[in-house]
Amino acid sequence: MTDLSDLFNTQLTPVGEQLYQQQIGPGASYDYDMRGAWAQQGGGPAATGHYPDTFKKPNHPTFSTGSIYSGPLRPGGNWAQLPSGQWVYMPSQTNTANFGLANLRDYFDRVEPDTLLLGSP
Repeated sequence: MTDLSDLFNTQLTPVGEQLYQQQIGPGASYDYDMRGAWAQQGGGPAATGHYPDTFKKPNHPTFSTGSIYSGPLRPGGNWAQLPSGQWVYMPSQTNTANFGLANLRDYFDRVEPDTLLLGSP
């Protein structure tokens, strides 16, 4: 998968970048704009330990329309919740081009086992 550590990152002030580097450090932005999440959380981690889709990069397996980086050139997948409460993920052409359906299935089996992946093999 393409490393997007140096792309799709929120620009911080010099002081903000210094604080970010002290608190988060290098290597955290491979598939997620951690600078954006860090700034949105007021300089701290998410209370739940899980960040929203807002800052997922196109190389994240669950890159979705909820990301600020999703658009006509790089559409994200779609999340939906069934009446039963179960979550469903519908991958986009970006997801399938980057991962393939078999790799997405493997990811969902390991990381999102309760989520129904549509279009899976």
